[in-house]
Amino acid sequence: MNTIRNIFSGKVSINFGGLQNLSWLNLGKNNLGTWTTNDLHFITFLTNCTKLGVLVLDANRFGGALPFSLANLSTTMTGIAIGNNQISCFIPDGIANLVNLNALGVEFNQLAVTILKSLQMLFLHENILQGTIPCSLGNLTMLTQRLLEVNDLLGNIPPSIGNCKNLILLTTRKNKPSGTMPRQLPRIITLSVLLNLSDNLLSGHFPAEVGKLKNLISLDISSNMFSSEISTTLGCTSLEYLCMQDNSFIGSIPSTLSSLKSITELDLSCNNLSGHIP
Repeated sequence: MNTIRNIFSGKVSINFGGLQNLSWLNLGKNNLGTWTTNDLHFITFLTNCTKLGVLVLDANRFGGALPFSLANLSTTMTGIAIGNNQISCFIPDGIANLVNLNALGVEFNQLAVTILKSLQMLFLHENILQGTIPCSLGNLTMLTQRLLEVNDLLGNIPPSIGNCKNLILLTTRKNKPSGTMPRQLPRIITLSVLLNLSDNLLSGHFPAEVGKLKNLISLDISSNMFSSEISTTLGCTSLEYLCMQDNSFIGSIPSTLSSLKSITELDLSCNNLSGHIP
């Protein structure tokens, strides 16, 4: 059932729970909900829909906390999207029972989240996540996309992230992780769409291993505190966007950057670079 992009309003009927053969419920991008507690009470009745595989509730007016019954949805569930609401508190720990869930979108809410080993896409951007980035994220070895941007995460980026060998996109933009970039990160050779570590507190040497990401299209490490020379082995030959501004890079611009034939945007401004422009 698909009602996306209408202007339906009010509470969602509990009668959806009577549709026992329902496999797809998309109520996204409406005006459903009232920004209040119990807006999501209807989810409890969806546990009767034993064939439900996809639940889309994003971009509505749902408020309150997620019911614990979310964890009792059908184990055939592969995707849940609840982003762009005003849902708060925690995602129930029991959601790990949804063993086939591979896509979870909770962006633009006020949620903390548990870990699901089967996830392929994890969208946590613009929540109120705090504390350190957990090492257990390295257990999500099936992930292809991870968005953690615009939260309040700090500490080191855990080396265990190198276990995520299927990542094609990673962004931690606008957090507070500090220390150096773990050398395990640029060894994820599947990274091809985007690596965005901008607006953090990363410092020290920018690892030369990044040059091994031959298929990476966009690299943004702007607004950090990197203070090394720019690697002469930055051989990301597919790069179209390279943003390194607002750091403390020293030395000259390496002539090898001229070999990046696909570049459409290169920003090295606001560093401590000197010498000639190649």
